[in-house]
Formats: sequence, structure tokens, C-alpha cells
Amino acid sequence: MSLENLQRLGCYPHSNLKFYYQDEVVTKTFLDNQKNRKILTNEMIEISDLLYKNYADENTVNVSKDIQKRLGRSFAQTAIEIMDAIKNNKKNYHVIHTVNHGHIVGIPDETSIEITARITKDGPIPVHIGELPLHVRGIVQHLKAYEELLCDAIYEKDLNKALLAFQIHPLSKSFKSTKDAFNALYEKHKEYLTYYGVYNK
Repeated sequence: MSLENLQRLGCYPHSNLKFYYQDEVVTKTFLDNQKNRKILTNEMIEISDLLYKNYADENTVNVSKDIQKRLGRSFAQTAIEIMDAIKNNKKNYHVIHTVNHGHIVGIPDETSIEITARITKDGPIPVHIGELPLHVRGIVQHLKAYEELLCDAIYEKDLNKALLAFQIHPLSKSFKSTKDAFNALYEKHKEYLTYYGVYNK
């Protein structure tokens, strides 16, 4: 993101927000990668196969260089650091998922939030945020509405409500295109979705 846009926002957005703030750039990159058969999922499968092959040998003691290419490799280290903080009551800070309980105003207290928290042996102590800036609050509330609706759909075993949840997601550009994609996925996997009852396409 350009310096101008960062200054306008007045904050440092997470890198994933490029999907919201730089749609034209992300979409072009995605389509170019598809055209060149550079598909991330396939790359991750290939890397995982190499890692499994490497660690199948019980005598392996060195970390494979291939692990540096694996997305999410830092999560394992973070998990260890958080367990260490809980066990040893380090009270250091990590970004975690926890229950809101009023730490962010304007979204339900019972909703899940990803927030910086001090990690103690008695549990996390989230950093209280309070009111979000208006230009940040909107996107957070929109996403939380999607998440709540999707959770309701799963709990109620209602694929029609699940479709609506995806249709109102802030990245959905069209009810029709989202439904077309949803229907295609449903047809591909419907044998595994009988738990959810009737879906009215």
C-alpha cells in the first residue's frame, strides 16, 4: 500500500487487507498466476510432500530448508511461545483469538476477536481497544455480521442461510456470481453436505 494511503488511514493495516483495499491489484495477480499455472495450493502440496518425505526418516535432526517456503511456518513457533508464556506466566504480548467481552465497542460481546493480549498462567488479558475509528469500524462490523450469519447457518443446518452469508461478505461483488460459485461448490461436494438438509438452488 502506498505511503499516501497509509497516511490517510492513519494506521498500519494487516497485509490481508490488501484484498479489501487493493482489489484490482490482487485480482490481476491471481488471474496472472492462474494463467501461468502458478497455483498456490499446488505449490503448498508439493512442499508438504517434500517435508513429509524428509521427516519420514526418524534420524532426521536438521530442519529442512523447504520449510521456509511453507505458509504458516511461523504459527508453530508462535504456539510454542504462547504455551511457554502460559506455563511460565511470562505476561508477554501475543496476538490471539479470544472473546470480545467489550474490548472492541460496536460488535457483540460474545463475538470472537483477534487482538493483542498479555498471556498469563490464568489466561489472556486483552489490550482494551474501545471505539474503533469510523473507517475501521465499518469493515469490522460488516465481517462480524457475515461471521454471525454463517455460524447461525451451520448451527441451524441451513445451506440457504450459508449462501446469504457469503453473498453479504464484503468481498462479494455480486449476489449472482457468489451464488454461481456456491452452487458449483455444492454440486462438487453435495454428497458430504447431507447433514445440512435441503438446499434450494
